[in-house]
Amino acid sequence: MTRSSGHLQTPEGVGPFDHAAWAYSTDRERAEAACAWIADGLRCGQRALYVAEGSVDELTSELSSVPGVTQAIASGALVVIPSTELYDLSALIDAKAQLAVYAGAVDQAIADGFGGMRVAADITPLVFDAARRTSHLHWEQVADRYMTDYPLAPICMYDTRRIKDVRAIACAHPLQGPHRQPFALYGASQKESVLIGEVDAFSAEVLAEVLREAPETDEVIDVSRLSFVDARAAWTLHDEIARRRSRGRQLTLLGATRVFRHVWAVCGFDESALQAA
Repeated sequence: MTRSSGHLQTPEGVGPFDHAAWAYSTDRERAEAACAWIADGLRCGQRALYVAEGSVDELTSELSSVPGVTQAIASGALVVIPSTELYDLSALIDAKAQLAVYAGAVDQAIADGFGGMRVAADITPLVFDAARRTSHLHWEQVADRYMTDYPLAPICMYDTRRIKDVRAIACAHPLQGPHRQPFALYGASQKESVLIGEVDAFSAEVLAEVLREAPETDEVIDVSRLSFVDARAAWTLHDEIARRRSRGRQLTLLGATRVFRHVWAVCGFDESALQAA
């Protein structure tokens, strides 16, 4: 299992375990991203799913540029579902229940001879109401840890005309495009996550938001690929470690660089939280 991470310039060329966030600002951009992601998945032998606002006919018409789209739908290789049929938009998302739905779809795809699931999902209706974003952030991370073991590869698209701040949700994806995010926190396994990029005083609050909704199963955060960290970012990580330990959960940081260890020491934090690589 390998997972790609970092800046995603075009929504294609990824693997069966990859997970992306994608911002769009026009209906055409959404359709183009969905088509590229789905076509890539079909080429890789995955069953594809398109979930967005609109009727089945409207959504199907958006996929007209996918090679062999009519045959793919007829054979069950491509499934188109309106958001309202897959999600209960009247309630906060239940991560455990939603994971069961997707896990069942992945299992069925494999049983049917496919190499897992490739999903293009417009999450705009799921996070348009700011009150839903915390539960959705948790769901994204629960699903992301599942993907470390199972071939589910979603692109989570969001409309920047309707949603002004979903930075935490975007940063909970290993792949982010078409714009860069300062960092990403994502799963390496069911119990280990990876923090890459740069975290400073300007992004530490977003990191804190992501960490609060990270799965309780996370026991290790690999920080070896952090290119920059300051005292505010170190404090944010230390605070999450202390919060988890107060509830009987262990969380340590793996692969701290010399610079990271220096910042940690200057802040006077407990070095037992740093795990050697």
